[in-house]
Amino acid sequence: MKTLALLIAMLPLSLLAEKEDVSAYKVTQVTWGEPVKGVPASEIKPAELTGKVVIVEEFGVLTPACLQRLKELGRLRKKLDRDKSDAVIIAIHRQRQVSDEDIANAVKDERAEGVIIRKNGFLPASIGSMPHAAVFLPDGSMLWHGDSTERDFDRKVDEALATDAKDGP
Repeated sequence: MKTLALLIAMLPLSLLAEKEDVSAYKVTQVTWGEPVKGVPASEIKPAELTGKVVIVEEFGVLTPACLQRLKELGRLRKKLDRDKSDAVIIAIHRQRQVSDEDIANAVKDERAEGVIIRKNGFLPASIGSMPHAAVFLPDGSMLWHGDSTERDFDRKVDEALATDAKDGP
């Protein structure tokens, strides 16, 4: 009996917790923040997101994992362009003490061309750390959110893009 109690105690709490129904979160609930001076791709028109897969990443240039994510988002943007996908990638910088110039330099250094960069915004759901991302379906509902360094991120992006392809013309 003690062994069973010990095994249960060793299970991660995330396995015992109910899965969050993220579909109630909508892309219209994202607080987009402000443009970043010095970054050409920082403007956003929320109405233009309708009907598209939207990938939103919260990041900070003072966090090494986030810098790596910027580089990976740049690669993803290039792949989406090659595949002629209409998906949108938006990265929202969350560290307020960082200057626009430092954000712009990080975007350039990490080669995140084509990724829309904003600052001081946030997603409607949180995991309490960065990097953190969310994937929204073309209908505007959230498919997934979590740590974007985990494999789930890539699977959910692929799932959203497959949904978009089925719903497309």
